[in-house]
Amino acid sequence: MSRVPDADNFIALKFMKEFACIGGDCEDTCCGGWRVSLTKRDYSKIRTRMSNGRLQQFKAVVIRTRKDALDGEFARVELDEKGNCGFLDCDSLCSLQKDFGPSVLPKVCAVYPRLVSLVGSRIELTGTLSCPEAARKCLLHSDAVELVDSSPDDLPLQKYNQHVNVEAADPYTAYFDDIRSLFYQLLRLDEFDFQTRLYFVSYFAKITAPFFGAGTENFSEERLARAVKLISEPATLLELADQFNRLEVPPAIAGAVIDQALGARLAKLPNPRFRRLLDEACLTYVDSGDEKPDLDRVWEDYVGRVAFWQDQRRNEIDRYFTNYSVAHLMANPYVTWPDLTAYVRQMIVRVALLRFIFFSDPALLECSEKDDVSLEVLDRTAVKVFYLFSRNIEHNFTFLTDLATALDEQGYNSFAHVVCLARF
Repeated sequence: MSRVPDADNFIALKFMKEFACIGGDCEDTCCGGWRVSLTKRDYSKIRTRMSNGRLQQFKAVVIRTRKDALDGEFARVELDEKGNCGFLDCDSLCSLQKDFGPSVLPKVCAVYPRLVSLVGSRIELTGTLSCPEAARKCLLHSDAVELVDSSPDDLPLQKYNQHVNVEAADPYTAYFDDIRSLFYQLLRLDEFDFQTRLYFVSYFAKITAPFFGAGTENFSEERLARAVKLISEPATLLELADQFNRLEVPPAIAGAVIDQALGARLAKLPNPRFRRLLDEACLTYVDSGDEKPDLDRVWEDYVGRVAFWQDQRRNEIDRYFTNYSVAHLMANPYVTWPDLTAYVRQMIVRVALLRFIFFSDPALLECSEKDDVSLEVLDRTAVKVFYLFSRNIEHNFTFLTDLATALDEQGYNSFAHVVCLARF
């Protein structure tokens, strides 16, 4: 992390400006399931506070990993046999904060689940949905991903996680504000369903791919302006929506996604709650005695489940996936990917797998079997699935990488194939 410079322009996604940790009332702890890294300053600060009578505990829990690292990982906190932080007490509360106050918390803990970006001279506050309360704030409110004014007071530390230099010579970065703003608007066009909006973003990425990417030598400002104008015209959007609605997902592509989800049940995923979530979802397609279900039958069942809920609760479901995708867009700059097609593809692959797990959840299946469209169950399931999904993949990129690799190996890497995944 680097220090936030003086700036007059602070903005935030509304759900993160309003976020507040609910502590012991939370259904999960942020103190488990992942590695807790300490900077050199974190290490010294905690050691000093624990030197009076608790040094042995400190030495048992904190492991040095590097001799000299100012802002990188200098040490780590050992996890216990349940995968929880060694400083978590028997009440599932942080013993450091309880005994010494919030000032002693490591940077990673003090900031979480917030993400702070420096874009040009503008400070942006976003966040990760791997926190249950952040997921609740984001998914359940229609205005959650609106951009609102913020201030330094909203930042737990005067540090930023990432920097986008919009003054860069490379047009791919220099036009960051314009292109991300376009994607933000396209993803929030509520006159179209969420999946159609994904198609709009995919289409723009496709038509700009020949001249807009990191280090592209044949960049054309005129061609980029024409592409932005084209995708902004209502007639274009209506024509694209018609094209998209006539597409069908080939069973082979659907099978690749489903097969990855089923196979991941057997993988050693770091978060036990996510392993259980995935296992329970996949088992809803497995008959007693089956080692592995027929993928065509799974796809047919899945399509039926989606249709049931979309017919009854489309607005709420579209809100979940819209807000999730916008939060991802704002927290993960496209400039970290070589071009827009690669960036959009990883977003669509992520959403396809998330949709499969969400609509396959046993709680939703039980409701559909009773012809019950309970909003309470739907909201509760969304929060659970989205936060556990985010918690696993944001700290274990192998899960999504394996799916992308499987699609590549089977030749499903063209624009047409990516668009099919948007209909998942």
